Amino acid sequence: MKRLMVLLSIVTVCILGSLVPGLASAAPGDKTWVIRFSTGFSESSHFGKESKWFFDNLAQQSGGRIKIQYNFSGSVVKLGEELNAMRARSIDAACVTPHYFAPLIPLIDGLNMNYVTTSVEGHMKAVKDVYDNFPPLRSQFEKHNTMMLWNFPVTNNTLWTTFPVPNSDALKGKKIRAPGRVGESIAAFGGAPAGLVWGDIYDSASKGIIQGAYGTPLSLGWDSKFFEVMKYVTQTGSGVFGTQTMIIRKDFYEELPKDLQKLIHDLSLKAVTKSLEIVDEENRAAVDDMEAKGINLTIWSPEEQAKAKRLVQPAQYDGWIKKMAERSAEAGKDAQALKDMYIAALQKYEKNSTYTESFDYWNKKYKKGF
Repeated sequence: MKRLMVLLSIVTVCILGSLVPGLASAAPGDKTWVIRFSTGFSESSHFGKESKWFFDNLAQQSGGRIKIQYNFSGSVVKLGEELNAMRARSIDAACVTPHYFAPLIPLIDGLNMNYVTTSVEGHMKAVKDVYDNFPPLRSQFEKHNTMMLWNFPVTNNTLWTTFPVPNSDALKGKKIRAPGRVGESIAAFGGAPAGLVWGDIYDSASKGIIQGAYGTPLSLGWDSKFFEVMKYVTQTGSGVFGTQTMIIRKDFYEELPKDLQKLIHDLSLKAVTKSLEIVDEENRAAVDDMEAKGINLTIWSPEEQAKAKRLVQPAQYDGWIKKMAERSAEAGKDAQALKDMYIAALQKYEKNSTYTESFDYWNKKYKKGF
């Protein structure tokens, strides 16, 4: 009888365990963590490929304890709305464009200036350096329940137009999609900046609503087939125009076991090198393809680039610092300190950069130029 009772007890526990999730709980190390990832960019873009490399490796190296739900092309959260989604806990990680969040993270704007550097690798590393070492910036991210894992390589700003642009004067009166700081540059050249979201650029250009788009890397515009509706590509010397960042929900990250936190940290460091490799490969494919398709590349002369820079800097940086100071003396002080730290970090990382810029590759291989 006792043996029968023991058997019945075991059967009962098994049945209850199958009916009530968590009743027969697994060991803590066996828990599965699902990361809901979102980005407004396509899976085929270099941002998509870089994100996929990171999370695929994270899932694999976690031994199955981490699983990823991928959401590309704004299928769940549109580009620019990720912070709201993080606060609402509807996503856990995202590849984002922080200048869309300038009202929420004001200090990020100090890392999105035009005509400051053409060093993709230098900017990429300098941004993360500032984030790691400047608490006021980091606290603005954390206020919205987010943490920066690493900063993606953002190639030099590309101008896509329906008409040739041999100099800045050619932009006068033209309506150009140009958000944030790049919009200020277009205005300085005499153009009319339009703040369209990324997904509206192609259709707006095809319908003649805009005559061009500014504020996008070369290969990203190629992936979105901008050359089909804007056949002129121009290198204006604007340089790296902004940040692109992988963020994760702060509370989600802090709930992870220490070993998984370390894995994320270690892979984030490796993602810096891997991202540069991916974007370099993507740039070369974009250049070769567009050259074969007969897309026109114009590179402004050194004199024209210098003229453009004088129209934009230092007025753009100084204007931002002044605007921050109008909010409060502390905000102005933080803005100046962030600029000083960023410029110093740039000078450090620019020296050792081995990355070949997309326009340099195009110019050298196909003998383009001014």
